[in-house]
Amino acid sequence: MIKNYNLKVFPQILLLFVLILSGCSNDDDDPAFDSFYNGALTSAKAKDLEGIWFIYEAEYQGEKVPVPATYQECGSDFFIFMENGKYKEYAFISSECDYTKNNINWSLNEGIVYIGPNVPRSDEMVLIGLSEEKLVFRIKLDIDEDGIPDILTFTAHRYTPPNNTDIYTSSFQWDNDSAHQNKIRFKWMTYQGFNNFDRYEIYRSTGDCSKTNAELIGTVTDIDQNFFIDEDPPALERICYFFRLYTDKGMVGESVLTDITTDYLRVSQVKLSTPTTTNDVIELHWETYEGNYFSHYEITVGAGDDDDYPRQEVVIAKIEDINTTTYTDDAPPYLIDPVYTVYVYNIFGQKSDITVGVNSQKAVYENPEVLPFNSIKFIAIDREETVIYLYAKSGLYGGNKLYRYNYNSHTIEAVAGTLPESYTSVRMEVIQSADHGKEVIFHQSDELYAYDARTLELKYKLKSDVYIFSDRFAYLHDNLWILTDTDDVYVCKREENTLKLIDKEPHFTTHHGATGYYIIPMNNNEAIVGHHMEPQSIKFTFDNNGQITARKNVDIGMKWSNNTLQISYNSEQHYLADFINKKLYTADDFTVLQSFAEPQFPSGISTAGNLILGSNNDPAWYPQNSSPHEKKAKIYDVSSRMVNNYNTKGYPHLLFENHLGQIVSISSGFKRDLLSNFAHQQDIFVEIIER
Repeated sequence: MIKNYNLKVFPQILLLFVLILSGCSNDDDDPAFDSFYNGALTSAKAKDLEGIWFIYEAEYQGEKVPVPATYQECGSDFFIFMENGKYKEYAFISSECDYTKNNINWSLNEGIVYIGPNVPRSDEMVLIGLSEEKLVFRIKLDIDEDGIPDILTFTAHRYTPPNNTDIYTSSFQWDNDSAHQNKIRFKWMTYQGFNNFDRYEIYRSTGDCSKTNAELIGTVTDIDQNFFIDEDPPALERICYFFRLYTDKGMVGESVLTDITTDYLRVSQVKLSTPTTTNDVIELHWETYEGNYFSHYEITVGAGDDDDYPRQEVVIAKIEDINTTTYTDDAPPYLIDPVYTVYVYNIFGQKSDITVGVNSQKAVYENPEVLPFNSIKFIAIDREETVIYLYAKSGLYGGNKLYRYNYNSHTIEAVAGTLPESYTSVRMEVIQSADHGKEVIFHQSDELYAYDARTLELKYKLKSDVYIFSDRFAYLHDNLWILTDTDDVYVCKREENTLKLIDKEPHFTTHHGATGYYIIPMNNNEAIVGHHMEPQSIKFTFDNNGQITARKNVDIGMKWSNNTLQISYNSEQHYLADFINKKLYTADDFTVLQSFAEPQFPSGISTAGNLILGSNNDPAWYPQNSSPHEKKAKIYDVSSRMVNNYNTKGYPHLLFENHLGQIVSISSGFKRDLLSNFAHQQDIFVEIIER
């Protein structure tokens, strides 16, 4: 028995060859066996090997024999190297020209052809000669069944099979090479038989993918054309095709159904020119789409990263006319240097990829309302002017600076020349006093920096006359200040740049480190001191001189989340709002006044205390195209206990009521988490909510 794992033709064509050589001596120790790979034709190319071959001659130990056809009426057995890496063999097994077919894979590397189901771990052909019409190669076969492979040399010639052998329709396949992945294109082996060629036919079937309901969609009468493109397919996810070959003698064969999943089709990109900006108008121009199955153009604008790749996108236009290749954005987003992208969709719902510099381009544009910051660490609100104070920075590596921003005129009116030097997690405050006017107070370990609110010039570095490494500060009235450290509550009276100690008292017995304490001043010379790790807080009462006259533990904790105290006090209605549990407590005995469900994430209370301001956007959500952020403010009416929804221009982050009765939102043009976290885009702006 002749043993070979993958090659089926060679055992049959060698039966005669074995009989002829059976009387010859055999030396399996022939040195030639060690030179199986010697002389391999490393310059051979796969393209030169492709096609149909038959074995003309075989050689073993210097003896050559011709290899005749097994059945003369059928022609020679033959094998095919196909361009798609498939290897096929046809061996005739009867005078009726019935045949067996072997369908496996092949690859070529350094003159060695690997043949088998899993190349390269397979049988090997060592090429030693290759021309346009002739192929010479070696293989190993155990012809004497001694368990040791023998080396044989074969000479093959190009071959044209007889007409009644259908080797063509099985080659019909979807051509999804990279150059054709944007279309439904089929390829096949061209007819090479003896009879007169008539036509190739291509059929399409939809629905249940059956040949019975298929329609003829293409007829090719050029014998040398080996491909067909379906130019007008139905917009379906699955389409089936098959192929027929005809000569003047009739149909040679019919292929099996080939199932196409249109999800795998790719859509070509169009080239977008650099956008042009004129005032607040941005013009886009791109090349006409030249691919297949056009459905529409989709125009998006997005916030780009450092490489101008849009991490977030918003669809701003859909254009169904393939010849319309311009778009004017006369309402650019609240964003500095937006990135525009032109996608192409095909009828199957696939869209083109994005490539920065090809179909995606950055526009040079500065929206006059957008702040030039990538993050804002602290925000302090001026209750008498359309002004906010920002401790913010531009870029990833720059430092924070202190700014005065007028959101009515959209201008930065002042920048602090002297900046805070030490890190702090204590938020800055705007303090108004009769003796010192309006100041912005910035915490600095054992000092408080006092800036002039209009010019942001540093006026004083307030410091206690006794050492206090304060964790938190608050202003009561009449120059009385409250400070805390890890042990005590201090009451001080300000005299210019000195905070003179009036009284002090221990707070919690548990030490929680140097951060996390909070002070909430209230009416009636009272203040609450708490820590976010403590379930209760302490209410302190003072006389007009600052002496502590009483203290009481109260059942309300200092809730803390997203770097922000989630307990807020309203002096007009004298209640405390728990933004996490969404409850209102009376500030007298701390009983629950009412609960509310929305806004799910409150951020402010109106001046009169009748409105709870916020949104349903969770600051912990990761900002991306699919995240559920919405451009909507949620305002809860304490009196009616109803929630009103208001559309916003951007995504609300912090809402407050100003001195004009306007509801103001510090928003972002695109989705983002905390404003204090760095974002690549500069898209923060201030808007007045229309009610």
